[in-house]
Amino acid sequence: MTNETVLAQGLVALAGLAAGGILFRLLQRLIMGDPKRPFWSQLVGMSRKLLQDVTGDQFLQNYLQLVRMVAIYSFRNLVGMVLALLPLWLFLSLVIPRADIWILGSPGFLDIHPQGLSLLLVNDSPSPVPLHKQHHNDPVVLTGTSGTFLLKDSLEKYAFCPHLVHRLLFQSLGFATPDPKDLFPESTPGCVVVRPSDGRTNPLWPYLSNLELIFFVFLTLSSLGSLIKRTCKR
Repeated sequence: MTNETVLAQGLVALAGLAAGGILFRLLQRLIMGDPKRPFWSQLVGMSRKLLQDVTGDQFLQNYLQLVRMVAIYSFRNLVGMVLALLPLWLFLSLVIPRADIWILGSPGFLDIHPQGLSLLLVNDSPSPVPLHKQHHNDPVVLTGTSGTFLLKDSLEKYAFCPHLVHRLLFQSLGFATPDPKDLFPESTPGCVVVRPSDGRTNPLWPYLSNLELIFFVFLTLSSLGSLIKRTCKR
């Protein structure tokens, strides 16, 4: 393990700890809420009014007022949650992939999952293709049963998935998701993942790199620690 790898892993672990604490506090304010906040007292009061008067126009007015109040509160929380998660997504999409490239061994190789996939050839060869950071823009051609696909950057990570939900999930992890019809027929089951590797894997590879896994582990530990601390103070 190189000094660059150790440094990158340490910095990512610290970032995960910081992100977990900050994210917990933001979500605590937005999702968990404060029982003393006006919304909750208004919700209790409005619910009592609905139970006291279940007929007539007054019930309809109270019901519509309750729906409006809950909708505004939910929308505000949704916007707040998106804004809270946006820096996390940017860090995972922009910072960690560049750190992965920075510590990539020379040479690395282009890893394909499922392993041993006979449907896909790389540069007309089934064997792993060596990758060099200095030559990552050299053309790499994937050849499947339905055609070919040119990788614009061999250090990018790609996921070829037939279903939209799978593509959206991979996009949230920073994968490029080209149309799989360029390589495989529609009947091809599952997703095909193509990404650079230096041979060091983890239980969640190829979906998460080592740095991404470290970040999520420390983020989770930090969030759980904040939750336990909050619980003990009660």
